[in-house]
This record gives sequence, C-alpha cells and structure tokens, in this order.
Amino acid sequence: MKKPKWFVVSALLVGAAVVLLVAACAPSTSAPGGATKPPIKIGLLQDLTGPMSVTGIGSNKGAELYLENLKFEVAGRKIEIIKEDSKTDPKTALERAKKLVEMDKVNLIAGVTHSGASIAVKGYANEAKV
Repeated sequence: MKKPKWFVVSALLVGAAVVLLVAACAPSTSAPGGATKPPIKIGLLQDLTGPMSVTGIGSNKGAELYLENLKFEVAGRKIEIIKEDSKTDPKTALERAKKLVEMDKVNLIAGVTHSGASIAVKGYANEAKV
C-alpha cells in the first residue's frame, strides 16, 4: 500500500527534528580525560495504538530512518531510542513520560503529536528539564 505524501513528509520532518534536538544536546565528542560520553537517549513518546496510531507509527519510522542514515550517531555520540506508547491518552502519556525520564534516564522526549498528551506532558517535562 502506497503511503500518502503527507505521511512520508511528516515522518521525515520528525526524524529531522529529533536529530536537530540531539545535536543541540551533544556539543562535545568526549568527556574530560579522553573517556567517551554515554549515548544520548531519546524517548519517542508516540500514539502507537488508538485512533492516532498511524501518525505515531509513521513518525517513529521516520525518526529511525533518519537516524539510520546517521548510523545512530551525532557529534561523536551514539544515539539510543526508547519507544513508549501514549495510547492517545493524556494520563497514559504523562505516566510514560515519567517512566522515560525517571527510569530510562532519557536526555529528551520527542514525538508527542496528540495535543492532549502534549498538554499533559509539558509541565512535567519543563520541571524535569527534559
């Protein structure tokens, strides 16, 4: 099945946005003393089930495709993706955002496309400085 043009464009734009955010978080290629820095962890919080799952799945694929072209590395640091499903539900989105920050120790959260989920996660993400 051929994907609509808007689907492909939105997926690629999410991928590009993720890389730009990662580049901003990774100004140095090595830690003091010559040790390499740990990987940059990106939490992709998307609607993977529910009514908006087509957009969420496509955006995740776009981000992965873009990062594959970079060999999952930017500014000399490896990139690790951790995916979570917000289930098109603001309460679930907030729970998953907290898990990404507190348990998975992500450096940034990307991909929240549902406006209700964005509103639910915004205050927590600002407070956590993610």
